[in-house]
Amino acid sequence: MLWCTHCGSGPDVECFYRLGGVKSRGNKGQPGLDDDDAPVDGSGVPLIGSATSDTFQRVTKVRSPRVRRRSQLVAAVSALAVAPLLSACGHTYTGMSPPQATSVPHRVDPIEIVPGPAGLQAGSQPLPTGQMWVLVGTTQSRNLQSINLVTGVAAPIVPISLSANSLAQANSGLLGVGQSAGQTGSLELFNGSTSPLVTTVPLAGPAMSVTAAEDGITFYVLVAVGGSRSVTIVKATPGSAVRNIALPSDATGVLPNPIQSQLYVLETGGTVETVDILSGRPVASFAVGHTPVRMALSNDGSRLYILKSVGSVSDVGVINTVTQSQVSVIPAPADCVDIQLSGDDSLLYQLVGTPAVGNIQAFRLSS
Repeated sequence: MLWCTHCGSGPDVECFYRLGGVKSRGNKGQPGLDDDDAPVDGSGVPLIGSATSDTFQRVTKVRSPRVRRRSQLVAAVSALAVAPLLSACGHTYTGMSPPQATSVPHRVDPIEIVPGPAGLQAGSQPLPTGQMWVLVGTTQSRNLQSINLVTGVAAPIVPISLSANSLAQANSGLLGVGQSAGQTGSLELFNGSTSPLVTTVPLAGPAMSVTAAEDGITFYVLVAVGGSRSVTIVKATPGSAVRNIALPSDATGVLPNPIQSQLYVLETGGTVETVDILSGRPVASFAVGHTPVRMALSNDGSRLYILKSVGSVSDVGVINTVTQSQVSVIPAPADCVDIQLSGDDSLLYQLVGTPAVGNIQAFRLSS
């Protein structure tokens, strides 16, 4: 048997495809998937898991020595037969070398899963105290909840408008909540400690996303006005919008770098564009993969994390911001709606939310 063209495994391993869709069971007794509906990682290899266990691994089975020897003999004979055909169509045959495949971890488990409210939609970067504000809601109601990532306790719970769709917390504790109501929008600023509303800043259109800068008082709000997009820079003091920068019409998220000299603009087409904040002009762009949903930036600005989702299959691409290339991929659970980094960049929090399920999963990041 030749090397598998799907996952790059050798003749000594029965991969998912060679097993012909053998079913497996994930953690917590969840049914496994066959080869028609199993999620795949970046290399095309099926990942077995579920929305509740959210742990994934390649499906492999080691063969017995007897079967291994037979496979090697078949592979050698097949190679002799295939080599002339490959040469005839312009390909160079190199023997038993496996096809190139993207390197992914064999298994990645969250180190902790914190129960959360059903209907979880977005979260803020956690504070050093372990508190994370989350936006929770249905079509009938919305609220903010402060979750202790150590104890799992949610308190306080603050009812807010049905038009709330995004949030971010500054390192000063100030909480910004984006609002989208028809053709209008605003940024509501709350005291993150005592939770009362501080002020409301009107926007030129509905808010799509909001991000807090490192200085503790500046918020960047992605705003939709008709078919166009712009970012509105809001200063908590004096509580007003100070500037607008035009962006591509398919912008879906924005993040300033730590020193607020450049803005990363996530686009639905799978591209991140960097914009010079002072001039408002684009300076570079790079591909990050299809269907990007959310992004997070490390505190030193060296790594950009891109949550991507296709149906029930999600992953997080890790981008080196210097080379502007992807360096690794982290699996993500189905129904992952947001990602956040811990203050020391050691943990990636993945927020899972559906009308019936909510939790926050912590993944250890390599140094």
